[in-house]
Amino acid sequence: GRCVAALESSGLPRADAARLFPVQSLPSKWEKLGDVALFAPRGMFEPGSGAAEALAALAPAARESLLAALAAEAGAARLGVQGRIGQVEEALHRKSGARLVWPPGAGGWVSFKENGVLYGRVAHYSA
Repeated sequence: GRCVAALESSGLPRADAARLFPVQSLPSKWEKLGDVALFAPRGMFEPGSGAAEALAALAPAARESLLAALAAEAGAARLGVQGRIGQVEEALHRKSGARLVWPPGAGGWVSFKENGVLYGRVAHYSA
């Protein structure tokens, strides 16, 4: 899919890409909010998974190239990971905890239009 193309266009050799990021660890879909592609916290974005550890272990330039290519394939300027929905608070507000993962230091305000209504939300950058 498009994530495999991102791996290939990042300059990561095909054999290394296949070993570090098996196809099942690559995101197959995402949600677009404004200029952010939000991925589910699975595979290469799941804390503690082999693919997430491989991503973290890449040299900074290789990781930057891979995430930039993934953003280009998703048609996004920024990449984020959806947080897991936590406990319902006393005020009955849900907090998703979405976090931005690329580019480094990206601002967290996201504006998006849904059904003609302009919404905004904050996603925090996390290295």
